[in-house]
Amino acid sequence: MRHALTLLLYLVLNAVTLANTWITDYQKSAVTFTGTHAGITFNGAFNKYATIIYFDPNNLQKTVAKITFDLTKTYVDNNYYQQTLQSEDWFDTTNYPSAEFNSTKVEKRNDIPNAYTIYGILTLKGIKKPLVIDATIDIEEESASLKANFSIPRDVFNIGSSSDPEGVWVSNTIDVKVVLLANRTR
Repeated sequence: MRHALTLLLYLVLNAVTLANTWITDYQKSAVTFTGTHAGITFNGAFNKYATIIYFDPNNLQKTVAKITFDLTKTYVDNNYYQQTLQSEDWFDTTNYPSAEFNSTKVEKRNDIPNAYTIYGILTLKGIKKPLVIDATIDIEEESASLKANFSIPRDVFNIGSSSDPEGVWVSNTIDVKVVLLANRTR
């Protein structure tokens, strides 16, 4: 009887966890960025990334959001920028082939429907810095969408710190847009 009760409790707790675990639909999701070089806008995308997401709007303190980016698969719409971005002064993908965002806290915002503030740590080129992201999260039965726009100051992560430390040629602020579509696991 005792083992049956333990097993039942285990199954119930895991069902609750699984009900709030989300699997990203990578075909319908995108993480893109824009900046400027010599006054001309460039666009790029993080084409390969992996997510671990646990989200329950009624239990935000249990939220887990982890995104790992394969920086070697980053795309930029200019071949010269594409090669430069991989170099030691920029992403240094030889030594740091990935970047990672880990959430630390999520708060519901009251000023916009379905709006949340996501606090976390971004690790890029081995440097860990806090990052705050305002996002909207819409849940419709078994699917969810997250949309967010935020900026990353490249000087904080020593990106381009040798070739353009003042941001004279390349904008110091890189704007990032995230659209994640996910399905609830069962």
